[in-house]
Amino acid sequence: IAFVHAPKTIDNDLEENDHTPGFISAAEFVAGAFLSVDLDFRALPGIYVGIVMGRHAGFLTAAAAAWQLDPDSGPHLVYVPERPFSAAGFIDDVRATLDRHKRCIVAVSEGVSTADGKALVESLVPPDKLERDAHGNVKLSGSDLPAALERALAEGLPGKRARVDALGYMPRGYIGAISAVDAQEAFDAGAFAVTVAEQGGGSVALQYDGTRTVLKKVPLKNVAGKTRHMPDHFMKPDVNQLSDAGMAYLKRLVPEKYKVGKPFV
Repeated sequence: IAFVHAPKTIDNDLEENDHTPGFISAAEFVAGAFLSVDLDFRALPGIYVGIVMGRHAGFLTAAAAAWQLDPDSGPHLVYVPERPFSAAGFIDDVRATLDRHKRCIVAVSEGVSTADGKALVESLVPPDKLERDAHGNVKLSGSDLPAALERALAEGLPGKRARVDALGYMPRGYIGAISAVDAQEAFDAGAFAVTVAEQGGGSVALQYDGTRTVLKKVPLKNVAGKTRHMPDHFMKPDVNQLSDAGMAYLKRLVPEKYKVGKPFV
């Protein structure tokens, strides 16, 4: 029997892979959603927080910054699971951003945790409001993190207009954001999986050779039961924003579609 693993996850969190099938399409949805919100909030200033799927890896949340139009564009703040989240620091960051930009657009991974390793949702949501799965893990998508963050903003920044939304499952299945590159790579990965099966099994990996995506066969043990985290250098060291390296990675996979002064078509 040949055991074959073909990658597929919008979280982009598989070891040995530069990126995974599904991620590019989901990233385009997230990038477009935050671009749209930012343009809206330029006319009606306030605070917007979008919660993005991702329990342990922040790639998809980081994608919110992929289509920033200019240095003034949101998301102005990006919070990923790879970095500890402080509620007090969050309020301070939002306040400083409001002072600078007169609005604040924020992308938050649903899996962000406090310094003690506790999921943020466990710190902000009352125990009786938390939903858990069959293994006792907190269901990040089921617990009311948006309402909890809205309360935190109302208490920390009274009088400021704030809205918190969870993007939920939309990024992983929205038919209007299917990337042609993503679809082709998914097809190619499936076809290569047949070759891997003929070779005795293994895991299909999408790797980057410096110019293009290439398919490789890697040992299953290198992938199974492991989580690939977003590299720390993809974030700026002293602020919750993407670094040049992080932006370069995203723009390679999710090229800009819109420019200042060009029609949005």
